[in-house]
Amino acid sequence: MALVVSGCAGTTADPDAPGGSEGSAPDASGEPGPSGPTEDPEPSTTAPRPTPTQLPLPDRPDPPSSTQQPAPDDLTAAAVLDLAAHLGVPAEEVSVVRVEEVTWPDGSLGCPEPGVLYTQAIIDGTLIVLGAGGSNFRYHASEHHAPFLCEADGAAGSPDL
Repeated sequence: MALVVSGCAGTTADPDAPGGSEGSAPDASGEPGPSGPTEDPEPSTTAPRPTPTQLPLPDRPDPPSSTQQPAPDDLTAAAVLDLAAHLGVPAEEVSVVRVEEVTWPDGSLGCPEPGVLYTQAIIDGTLIVLGAGGSNFRYHASEHHAPFLCEADGAAGSPDL
């Protein structure tokens, strides 16, 4: 078995060419360049990756998430003001009987109106029961619906709430 080893000789410029000498080839400026092949290497098929840079972010509060409800205190305050305006009494005459997180059975938020079609999906919300003038009043709310007085049969003004 025979082993054959061969080598490639470097490209040399014509020594008689202007600016050329043996073992160097002129570059684009006409100056002699380094010895060896003058062809461009094969272009890279992948672009270099940029180096990530971490920039400081301005201080700002986190935006509310799409599932975050308004605070019950905010909902209760809005309901108290609404009931006071509805009854024509000062807000100080409206008392908070109870506030509870509930799951409404559909888009009516537990207060359906006759002849109205509602989304058939359970909805997280808040039930706020307020008292004024010896009666209780139910306010219903959800993430996308401000508190409203539910005046469905047996809901608003019911002494049993």
